[in-house]
Amino acid sequence: MRPANGTLTQAGRPPLSDAAKQQVTLRLDPDVLAKFREGGPGWEGRINAALRAAVEPRNGIWITAQILTIR
Repeated sequence: MRPANGTLTQAGRPPLSDAAKQQVTLRLDPDVLAKFREGGPGWEGRINAALRAAVEPRNGIWITAQILTIR
């Protein structure tokens, strides 16, 4: 058998960069999740885009959600 030549690629996931996404567990309302899943594959990316839009500044103004604690 002769040695391989040419370009070889490694199987598996490429090395992660400093800006790699993190895996999390998130609880969502069933109707919200259903709406994102209606769009088919890529629903996780659409959720990420919606969350990013909620936390990015718009015209220098930060949009923040207020969380109320009821005791």
